[in-house]
Amino acid sequence: MARLLIVGASGFIGTALRRKLAAGRHEVMCVSRTPAQALPGETWRAMDVLQVPRDGLEELVAEARPDALINCVGLAEAPADKMRTANTVLPGRLVEVLGGRTIRLVHLGSAAEYGDRTPGPSIQEGDPAQPRSAYGVTKLEGTLRVVDAARAGKTDVVVLRVFNPLGPGLPLASMPGVAAHRIREAIRTGKRSISMGRLDAWRDFVDVRDVADAIVAAATVRTIASAILNVGSGNAHQAREVVLNMAQAVAWKGEVLEESGLGSNRSSGVSWQQASIERIGSVLGWHPRRTFEEAAASVLGGSEEASAQADAAATNER
Repeated sequence: MARLLIVGASGFIGTALRRKLAAGRHEVMCVSRTPAQALPGETWRAMDVLQVPRDGLEELVAEARPDALINCVGLAEAPADKMRTANTVLPGRLVEVLGGRTIRLVHLGSAAEYGDRTPGPSIQEGDPAQPRSAYGVTKLEGTLRVVDAARAGKTDVVVLRVFNPLGPGLPLASMPGVAAHRIREAIRTGKRSISMGRLDAWRDFVDVRDVADAIVAAATVRTIASAILNVGSGNAHQAREVVLNMAQAVAWKGEVLEESGLGSNRSSGVSWQQASIERIGSVLGWHPRRTFEEAAASVLGGSEEASAQADAAATNER
């Protein structure tokens, strides 16, 4: 049994992780600005980790006495200063607080750190990072801060570079989250079409339940030799495949219109991404268990509560 401290626990990935952990025997302390209803084995602390001073973080770690701290905090759509605080400054503060302690930091990075790639080859962890968006730049800066701390021997760190997770509760900052919201609205109002941005980009989509499995493995495996591990499916699919599979899963037969100018800046200029997952398979023994179709169908398969939370989630505290 491990003692785990999760910051950003009420966000999309944090919630999936909590559901995974509720089935086990781990002791879990969850931290978020807006606590959720506790699941079995959880305790909660209401705290805005982006605003609390360092001594507040130190007190939190001393109280939780975790074997691993899992950082699920991230901002994808926000003013530049807030995005940098969440994606760059906080990871740096966490490694400072954990320095000299025998506590593993599991930091969630992003495929946006890699940027665009030539169609075909899978992206390996050692490939150059060339982010194309402010989100990708700030996430890369956060990754570099924690990896530098690991290389200096200051703390035990693993970065999970998560590609494109799918599941119930996706925030509106993501393309599938927008599509899910518009399909739900179309079903509610009887509309026969929805409008999206261009859906011809290729992405590596992975079920958020598989992401949760990878996080637990990274937090509990005794020794990890690699500081950065990709978390994806190992296969690229066009964005329109996701939307069409989501619609099919709820038997909505309307038309999906693609209009230039409606897309997010989060992935602008990135036409192809596909993860190499050989390293994580070797290091953690992790492989995705759900198919692309299962992952896409699960986006609209969650509860009404999860859907409402996703539609209201302006902070995207993943």
